[in-house]
Formats: sequence, structure tokens, C-alpha cells
Amino acid sequence: MKKSFIIVLCGLLVYCGEKNEGKVNVPLEIHFTLDTLLIDPVDEFLYLNAGLQVAALDEKKQYLYNFNPNDYTLEKIDLNKGILADKLPFEKEGPNGVGGMVFGLNLISSNSIAFMGYMNVGLFDLEGSKRSEFTFNDKAFAGDKMAESESFQFLSNQMVDLHTMIGLIRDNSEKTYALGILNTETQSLTKVPLPFEALENFRFRLSSPSRIQMSSPTVTISKHQESYIISNEISNSILIYDNDSLLQIDYQSKLTADKKTGKYNHDFENEEAFKQTSLDMRREINFMAPLWDEEKQLFYRFSHKIIKIGKDVENYQDTESAVYLTVFDPDFNVIAASLVEALNTPPGYHFVKDGKIWMYINRQDEMGFVQLTVDIE
Repeated sequence: MKKSFIIVLCGLLVYCGEKNEGKVNVPLEIHFTLDTLLIDPVDEFLYLNAGLQVAALDEKKQYLYNFNPNDYTLEKIDLNKGILADKLPFEKEGPNGVGGMVFGLNLISSNSIAFMGYMNVGLFDLEGSKRSEFTFNDKAFAGDKMAESESFQFLSNQMVDLHTMIGLIRDNSEKTYALGILNTETQSLTKVPLPFEALENFRFRLSSPSRIQMSSPTVTISKHQESYIISNEISNSILIYDNDSLLQIDYQSKLTADKKTGKYNHDFENEEAFKQTSLDMRREINFMAPLWDEEKQLFYRFSHKIIKIGKDVENYQDTESAVYLTVFDPDFNVIAASLVEALNTPPGYHFVKDGKIWMYINRQDEMGFVQLTVDIE
């Protein structure tokens, strides 16, 4: 195991919370501490090209499973020891085949993992045997019906247990959105309309002689206890679906705008204009999904915006961003918020473990994690 430390202490003014000391209101402060863990690959080459976008954590967050499409294995990373613990083999084709395209992973139980494809999900045990497979588009579901113009947006689909899949449904004609909750055993669908019409203002389409490309705002759906939390990148609104009711939480972001407000072209024939508009949109504030800290009973949410673009405007990496962190109580009341001065790029794959925010980094082709400790005083 290799571990290097970078300690940064930042006492930053927080905009909303206060503590009472006698009759004096003292503004709260957030203190950040960072250190870095590098994973020992044990003479293997870990797959880092996808930035852990096809990875999953176990329930205790001891093991991270990273899919390697080069050899169709799951790289089992022991996060407690900082080492590659095992490589679990899977098949690409055949009765136990994962398939040619894998867009996501969901660890369902200690020995059940779901591979998410374009319009299907395969459920496997960790020995590589396929237990079941389900196709979720072009089916006549029981319960709520899907219109011909509706479809699941495959990048947001995930399985939350052995029989439940959730995802975002978009009506391509009406330009409306819904949360889809699908019981794959009974093939029964529940649709929950979502107030996401504003997302359409930030959907871009490139139709050039060389290629066709779509750019859509990110929507994240996650299960928290018995509820589903839905968020998107263009607004700080948080939706909570629980017991057949949908609650919308809006809060004022005194450090940033509450949402994107720019007006952009939607259709492009020129690739340079398409890329430039995408960068311009990211100069506005972008919101990431909330994360739950079980140890501290808090939610964290990053937001960010580009503040500097280098000479190579074609390269999205050649940018510098301001990164902010908002801290909430369990009911999503804002406790504190601050600029995170130690970060100048938005977190990629990140999660909370042991009371710290873990953020994936690629350090000279080695897998690593920056661990951010957040203390509020």
C-alpha cells in the first residue's frame, strides 16, 4: 500500500449557519483536511480510461468493483487496505455473456451485480454466472403505460434491488420527464411526473458531416433509505419521492446562482460552435448529486463553474473551475456552504466513506483517491 498525504486546512466563512455563544452570533466555519490514498495494483494495470464511471461499491464501502472492458474482469479494490484484492472474470458473449456494451454497474447484494446495457440489464453472481436478464424498452408494462414517444434514458438507469429498476423517462414529443420505477419481476411500471421542463433549454444536438452528437443535462436518481432523491445539474432543486408523494426542496445559494439562466442555440452543424457552447454553459453553475454521510448524518453537495479556460479550448481538461460544497442536515436544511479552495477541478467519481468524501484521481496512470474531511465549527 502506498499512501501520500497532502494536508490543507481552510477556515472559510459559511453563509448561513450560526452558533449562539451568549448573546453573540458567531458565523460557522468549515475546515477542510485533504490527504491522498494511492491504490497498490499488485503488478496489474488497473483500468482507468473510463474514470470509474463503470464501477460500484459494496454496502459497507470496503470494496470497489471496477469493470475492465479490455479483459472483461471486475477489479476488486480493497479500499481499507488500498490494494487490488482480486480480478473476477466474466464472459463477453454466450449464455453467461455480459454483452458488448456496459454503461454502468450496480452491486445489488454481497454476491449479485447488475451490468447495465443500452436497453437491458443482466444480473450476475460474482462467479460470473448470469441469473437473469431484462429488457426495459419496447415492452408493454403493467401499471402505468408508456407512450410511443417515451423512452428510458439509459445513462440514468440503475437497479436498486433484485427486482427494482429506476430511471428517467423522457417524452420525446411532449418534452416532459418522469421518474420510472419498474418491478422487473411483475413487469409493473410506476411513473412519477417530474418538473424538469427547463432541461430542454440545455439539450444540444450536433449534426455535422462527420458525426451526430447529443449533449443533455445530467439527472441523478439515487435511493436513500426508503426514498428516491432526484437532482439535476442545471438547478439546485432537490426532489424527494417517498410514499407516493413528491417533495421539492429549493434553497438559496448565496455563494452561487441557484440555476443556469443562459439562452443557447440547441442545434449545431459546426463542431467548434457546439464545443464552445458546451463550455459557455459550464461557465454557469453546475450542480452535482447529494451524498449521504452515514457517520455524521449529513448530506454533502458539490457545485462548480469554469472560471478559466486555457489556450486549448478543444480540450475540456484545459480549464480551471471554482468548486463549492454545501452541507445539509438530514432534512436538507442548509447548514453551511463554502468555496473549496484546494480544488480547481470538479470531483469525478466520488462517495462518502468513514466520514470523508473520497474523490477519484488518476495520478500518472495510478488509481488514487483524494479524501476530503469536512469539519464544521
